[in-house]
Amino acid sequence: MVATFLQAEIDSSLWGDRVRQLLPTFQLTEAMVRHPNLSDPDQNSRRAAVLGVYRGWRQDTILFTRWPDGVEWWFVALDKADLANIRYMNHPKWRAFSGNTLKPTVAAERVKRGDEATFEDIPLVAIKAIATAMSNGVSFLPVIAVGTRESSTIVMVEGQTRITAYALAGGEGELSALLGLGPLEGLRAWHWWPPQE
Repeated sequence: MVATFLQAEIDSSLWGDRVRQLLPTFQLTEAMVRHPNLSDPDQNSRRAAVLGVYRGWRQDTILFTRWPDGVEWWFVALDKADLANIRYMNHPKWRAFSGNTLKPTVAAERVKRGDEATFEDIPLVAIKAIATAMSNGVSFLPVIAVGTRESSTIVMVEGQTRITAYALAGGEGELSALLGLGPLEGLRAWHWWPPQE
């Protein structure tokens, strides 16, 4: 999960600079992020340390506040049918953008209607560009999400922009995802888990 997370954010307009600034501190190169050797425990540990500094991984802070133990990770393919079950993390900007629903499908409808202009902190240009690329068959790095075997709800951890673009593109094709499965009780303790799920 750590390697996938860093791969997704090293070129991010929001997080990329921070990731690249931290790499030398932990004796990592961009190549070690873009093409990680997952069989090297030392590299894995150093990548985890980078994610800990700027996102709170294994620090019980920031994005990973009250993150549960025992989450098992699987690469899966999401499709149009999954969109109804996907929720943003419970962050104020995504809650507002989705009309207090945390549903990317609702946010995508707002974009289609053109009533999203007041959301300055939402990367609308990127969402629209990615949606166009997806409609043209371009593949993207996996989004990262969590869910539970007791519920069909899937909650985004990383990739809010890409999942919105996928909804805007009408769920055409499949979207690669790294899905973490854990017990519902543990996931509900995560700081960003939607309160109504």
